[in-house]
Amino acid sequence: MDISDPRQPVLINDTLDLVALFGVDQESLESLTQVFSHDMDVYKVGKRYVMNMNYWDGGYVLLDVSNPRSVSLIAQSDFAELDEEQLKRGRQISPEGNAHQSELSLNRKFMIGTDEDFAPFRINATIDSGPSAGIEYPALQADDTPPIVEGAPASGPTTAVGLGCEPLPAGTGTALVERGVCPFQQKLDNVVAAGYTAGLVFGTVGPDCDTLINMAAAGDIPFLYIGRTTGLQLLSAEGVTPETACDTLTPAGATGQATTIAAIFDGWGYVRLFETKIPKQPGREGSIEQVDTYAIEESQDPAHATGSGDLSVHEVAMDPDTDVAYLSYYAGGLRVVEYGAKGLTEVSAFIDEGGNNFWGVEVWHDEHGTKYVLASDRDFGLYVFRYPPADATGRGVIPTLLRSVALAAQPAGCTSTGTVTETSGCSRTVTS
Repeated sequence: MDISDPRQPVLINDTLDLVALFGVDQESLESLTQVFSHDMDVYKVGKRYVMNMNYWDGGYVLLDVSNPRSVSLIAQSDFAELDEEQLKRGRQISPEGNAHQSELSLNRKFMIGTDEDFAPFRINATIDSGPSAGIEYPALQADDTPPIVEGAPASGPTTAVGLGCEPLPAGTGTALVERGVCPFQQKLDNVVAAGYTAGLVFGTVGPDCDTLINMAAAGDIPFLYIGRTTGLQLLSAEGVTPETACDTLTPAGATGQATTIAAIFDGWGYVRLFETKIPKQPGREGSIEQVDTYAIEESQDPAHATGSGDLSVHEVAMDPDTDVAYLSYYAGGLRVVEYGAKGLTEVSAFIDEGGNNFWGVEVWHDEHGTKYVLASDRDFGLYVFRYPPADATGRGVIPTLLRSVALAAQPAGCTSTGTVTETSGCSRTVTS
């Protein structure tokens, strides 16, 4: 958009599908199924304008947008075959992707990216009966519902209940619900009231019917979203494939097949450091090379998969003066890391006595040039820090909390224990 006149913005280019244009998806890894634009910044590098694009499972992408009508690729990243932080701990599992947000260093030679992941368990589900028996499928769990955890699968027959927008007859096992017409919460409430112990919502007819989404719904049973192809396979739709599913109507009166929904621990979201080469001349290609990863230890420990708050990283803010970056780490607090060619090193951290739930972080200078670090807490309000503190004499000092601006009231259901914040029932931003 050209916003030179903000009262009359002008659309310049709405054709930037980076998969179609530049092939940024990574087809070699079946775990990377959600490829979409999430966040971006634009920087002036020499004579060119560079868009730093976070493309979720497509990775981190640098685009030349000097001519926004004719965008070109500078560089892109790919995820490793195995998740690095889990591999450090002896577990081999494919990466989850989730390139959420990133910033370039002042000299544009480094980039820190945050992979946000609210789900420490990876769903490993299988169709157990019918013509599609043996097929594995992905699923995403609803935001505020009990997770499927490692060692405790949900298994058994499924029952097709249509859209689930009206009260349902009594049932048992797993309800199979089609998306559409009414909110996810209404579907979940009706499934629970009918006596089902789990629910699966599958995509509706239309484009992107197999794209997995995060459902905004709260309840006492596992409630998961699956693609339309999977839903139709569970309903034994004849000859359905991913190429035909988005145009195939749901068969009337079909009987749901049995399924097993299991989970494996794959950790919470963490941080990546890249070296970047961005030529200053338009038209020249560059590179993005991963140097290191960083995660707080609790986030990769199955013992903290539940009951310790959200232990994913969310955002990063690069210090404009030093090789330091600040990380908002939800219940993991505010983390300070140094970065360079040798990798990432945590040098400081802050978690309030009542726990934290940090969402955003940014560096700000006041009218006198004094630098502050601002961190927004979803439960408690705004925190203002100095780092390093004015009287600091070396590394490893704790950020000085200058002020916290509290919310008027703590949302119902938000309780704090030790150094983490329980977030069940708290306000949060999710995709509905």
